[in-house]
Amino acid sequence: MLARQRYVRMERVLNGSGMDTVVLELDLLLDREAITAEGRSFLLKDVYDISYRIVGGQLGILYLHTSSGVYPFNVEEDPAAFILAFKQTAPRR
Repeated sequence: MLARQRYVRMERVLNGSGMDTVVLELDLLLDREAITAEGRSFLLKDVYDISYRIVGGQLGILYLHTSSGVYPFNVEEDPAAFILAFKQTAPRR
């Protein structure tokens, strides 16, 4: 593993008295071949770019731009180190 970026996913869960919001903390993992998130792998050759936008407070959205679409990930920590590791590892375009 070359880099790790924590991201969060919110899920709405039905309980006996209504709905609850559950916050799951997960990791994007970068290795020499792929970026993996929740068991899904994006081969580096298929990832065109990674961008980041702050949306308010401590929350931002990291975007994986891939050959099959753009995938957003909610992040609470600055992903600059993860993005730099990707740019140093990914095949040149």
